[in-house]
Amino acid sequence: MSKRGNSKRFIVAVAFSLAASTAALPAFADDDAATIEAGGRTFVRYCALCHGLSATGDGPLTESLQTPPPDLTKLAARNDGTFPEARVKEIIEKGGPKGHGMMAMLAWGKVFNEEVGSDSHKVIDELTAYLKSMQKP
Repeated sequence: MSKRGNSKRFIVAVAFSLAASTAALPAFADDDAATIEAGGRTFVRYCALCHGLSATGDGPLTESLQTPPPDLTKLAARNDGTFPEARVKEIIEKGGPKGHGMMAMLAWGKVFNEEVGSDSHKVIDELTAYLKSMQKP
């Protein structure tokens, strides 16, 4: 099986899983279901290859990374039970700790800026809301 075929299957599986998982999302005071769902779509498109569909750092590209991606479902747990929203937004926008070979995590703010222009902060807010909704104790 070719790598391209595996990637297509992964994307289809991710899309179906995302649809199923966002249908049962709890309501959050700060973040409505539409915001979380939009963030989930962004996560699948840009983040799941490294971080995995479950956001636990088990994406198909993990083996090629110098440092494995962190478990994004434990961000609040590693921060005394508080989701580090400002820090998450900063890492998404400006890049993060080393992990992609010799590079730090990509600065997705630049990518979002090019693709959606003035709505790039909205995309980052949606992605952050999605990650917040996935937190485990």
